[in-house]
Amino acid sequence: MASAALASQGEPWRSREVAAASSLAHMVRWVPLQQDGTPDLESAPGRSAMSRLLSMLELVGQELGAERAARDYRSAVAEHHRARWLQQGFLYSLEVLAKCNEGQSEVVVNGRAFHMSRKTARLTGWVRRRWCEVFALLRQMRKRPAEAWDALLKVSLSEALSALDHAWASFEERFFAELRLYEVQAQDSADLVRGFRSTAAAARDGGAQGEASCYESSCCWQLVDHISMLNLVHNPGRTGRIFSAGVLIVSEMVVRSSQPLVPHQQDAVFDPGCLIASCAIEAFDNLCDFILESADGGTAGQHSSAGLVEVLSAWESSWELAVTYVADEGNLRALRALVACTRQAHAVSPRLAALCDDHDPEAFLVLPRIVWLCFLEGQPGVASLLAPLLPPHGAEEVRALQRELRGLAALLAGASAEGEGAGAAAPAAGRGRALVGAAVRGPGGDFADLGLAEGTEELLRGVLRTAEGWSLELQRHRAEGWNHLCAVLLWCLAARRLGAERGGQ
Repeated sequence: MASAALASQGEPWRSREVAAASSLAHMVRWVPLQQDGTPDLESAPGRSAMSRLLSMLELVGQELGAERAARDYRSAVAEHHRARWLQQGFLYSLEVLAKCNEGQSEVVVNGRAFHMSRKTARLTGWVRRRWCEVFALLRQMRKRPAEAWDALLKVSLSEALSALDHAWASFEERFFAELRLYEVQAQDSADLVRGFRSTAAAARDGGAQGEASCYESSCCWQLVDHISMLNLVHNPGRTGRIFSAGVLIVSEMVVRSSQPLVPHQQDAVFDPGCLIASCAIEAFDNLCDFILESADGGTAGQHSSAGLVEVLSAWESSWELAVTYVADEGNLRALRALVACTRQAHAVSPRLAALCDDHDPEAFLVLPRIVWLCFLEGQPGVASLLAPLLPPHGAEEVRALQRELRGLAALLAGASAEGEGAGAAAPAAGRGRALVGAAVRGPGGDFADLGLAEGTEELLRGVLRTAEGWSLELQRHRAEGWNHLCAVLLWCLAARRLGAERGGQ
């Protein structure tokens, strides 16, 4: 009797309603099911199919005139939660639905696990039941031709969608409010930063020796661990590495040891190791400042903001560099040798310096030649840094090329001694100008202005042709590794140039 009354009150299906409901029912066939008949939200095909289906629910509900729940709570609940959980423009999210599934009562916030309250957990059951009703109804509709759909089916679908919307809104309001509470509870960051800053201040009062100990304190290690977990949760570009405070300890040691190497303390940061170490420490301090500003500004819990992602990205990038080139002593020595060798080449060849300063595309052809010459000349530690970038074969060919280059260097030094006098610096300077100038021009370039002795030019071209093949290997075999090293070299060189320009001003 009741069903007949509802059917008599219902209106027949309109063409737009049929089209929308047919599309929704058709999507059901692509949703894989688990053994108990519920939709599979774990597999990639299941998640993809369910996302498309959820995106259609709102449209169908609008077409059928389903009653919509009020969502006044959105103005009270932090909008960053909706931005993180819900796709803009859609009411329903796969992430929210997944949280309503069995066994999904655990929420991870800033690396810590929380369990939903009993009230929120009960609401998940409500959403599940209402969703299963809608899904079962859609499966029934798919088995029947649209021409056989009656007014009762339309009323049933409209009521099921309305019930789902009310259950969804109730859970969403409660869950987002609770999620904000979890994030506030998880904001150990600010307390850890304050504890670390307090320890650092006490260490500074204890003198230079005590200042380094602030990075060895337990609060610093806890803070870095916490930031690492924060990074894993909120940084979309994360590498997955868990960092430790040991990077800060090593970086502080490198900065201090580099300072006496230069006349003015502020110039120490232009040592490659000191530059990278200083950036790691600065990025850590900036992140600590951001955490304190967020807490003091009443924005605790809004760690999904773009500002946090930005400082986390800068922090991770700088620490990756410090782990690679500062914490590893061998790589640090090699990087210093490469930067020193390239700076000497800049001093000999203004054209090379201009190419690197302007990031001219030609610089990326010339720079591997200069780096390869540093390697062939036996610069300390360079081999260990370049070895991973080279193919495993050809060791004997490289040694033969090194012997050939040493012979050529002796010829160039002899020619320079005859042309520029017997001073010890003259042969080295002349040899450097010839090798660097030839490397900048390439094996097919014009060597007329290099002042080469008769017969030396062809020997030099032969060595460069062989070296050119290896410089190409350097760029191609491990292209990503070479591009990374090249970017670090140019960054270190640019820092020195900018420092010189500021000093001149």
